[in-house]
Amino acid sequence: MTRKAKYPILEVNGVRYPSVFDEEIIRNMMDVDMNDDDVMLCGYMRSGTHWCFEVINMLLRKCDDTIPYRKEDFHIEQRSNEKLAHLPLPRVLNGHMHFELLPKAALEKKLKIVYVLRDPRDVTCSWYQLMKKYFRDREVEICPLADWMKLFLNGKLDWGSWFDHVKNWEKAMVNPQHSSSILVVRFEDLVTVSDNQFEKLKESTNFSTRKQMTSFGDESWRSVALTT
Repeated sequence: MTRKAKYPILEVNGVRYPSVFDEEIIRNMMDVDMNDDDVMLCGYMRSGTHWCFEVINMLLRKCDDTIPYRKEDFHIEQRSNEKLAHLPLPRVLNGHMHFELLPKAALEKKLKIVYVLRDPRDVTCSWYQLMKKYFRDREVEICPLADWMKLFLNGKLDWGSWFDHVKNWEKAMVNPQHSSSILVVRFEDLVTVSDNQFEKLKESTNFSTRKQMTSFGDESWRSVALTT
């Protein structure tokens, strides 16, 4: 017999997070230490950050193997500064936060920031399918998709409104103080014109100037989408 799902939320300074997150880590994430070769990867939930995490790490490590760490290990909304400090360099730190909640050191050092953008219709459907499986494995019944859509549109899910999130980042993108540090990658472009997006990632983040890159097959990094 299945039970009706209850969707608990952790709220910190007016921002909604998954209830399993640690409030102390969230309150301290703006003080996370950043290295000069770190890259920040951001985007709203279910926008394709897992795929980009793998692609960027392939570029950084000059190989076509997936990194032997989970994206969550580098997630600054889930990991303390102490744990992040022990991760291997270079790091692709990531999160779903608004721009002003980024680590202060990332902005002070003008580190490269990759922002992944995805059609909100696909975001909410992808998220619903993920949570449907999550609840089913726990013999809990999720709400109908129509109700989920209402929660999404009204900003009642984790990280609040998709629309507020994107508008917040758009302000940073047009701000001359930050615009040169931000590369916007559309999920749909990664699927349809991935070679072009690959080159933009490589050029914007200066990977080729940090280390002499070796080439590897396009299919290696493109196929990451099927495995993450």
